[in-house]
Amino acid sequence: MNAGPDCSRAAGVLRRRVGLVAHQGEVRAAVEDDYHHFRIRLRHDGKTVTGVQSETLRIPWSACAFAGDDWSKVIGAPIRERSSAIASYAEMRHFCTHMFELAGLAIALAADGAPRRAYEMAVPYGGRRSEAARLWRDGELTLTWETDGVTILGPEPYGGRLVGPGFAAWAQTALPVAEGEAALVLRRAVVISSGRTTNLDARAHSHGGGGCYTTQPERATAALRVVGSTEDFEHRPQALLAADRAWLDARDI
Repeated sequence: MNAGPDCSRAAGVLRRRVGLVAHQGEVRAAVEDDYHHFRIRLRHDGKTVTGVQSETLRIPWSACAFAGDDWSKVIGAPIRERSSAIASYAEMRHFCTHMFELAGLAIALAADGAPRRAYEMAVPYGGRRSEAARLWRDGELTLTWETDGVTILGPEPYGGRLVGPGFAAWAQTALPVAEGEAALVLRRAVVISSGRTTNLDARAHSHGGGGCYTTQPERATAALRVVGSTEDFEHRPQALLAADRAWLDARDI
């Protein structure tokens, strides 16, 4: 496969946005960043999940298109206030990481009873790592972290915490519900920000790390790079989820 244009940058700020809107018996949710654009429609009866539909609008690897084909293990899951509780009923490795976490956020919003929720993230990478990673929840600056992209350096109680495996379990038990949810959302942005310093278009296929559907060893080598799919929202964060506003508000019907 011929590599596309080099989308890597030595330094910059990764922008990411998550939006959720509650409707009668349904939560609509969307996430967008430089690499991903997904939507989730999660139906519920107030007590349990009754249906999930997902949509892949922009993906980094070809196999990601099939990562939301089977939500059967999530159907029947109780509506709970912790977004990470979805992991009690299904394993993330069988799903797209981003759609799986988005479904967990949708369940949590249904439990909370709030009409909507919005997260915005700005995560410096490369030569700008010394700048703080920030998260806004519903327009209010909620979290500010010092991080090297692998470890959160501060403030407490986050100092010394790795953003990889184990972080979700710690956040679920050590942090209040709202803060724990926000921490998981920012953690994901920190994890993916490192990709901005790599030319993903030069890779023929996904790595086989096994953390999500696409990177499972049995399909990683068949997961081809979607060349040219990386966007850059550093200087146009207002464009994130702009195409989803009518859909989120159910003005598409």
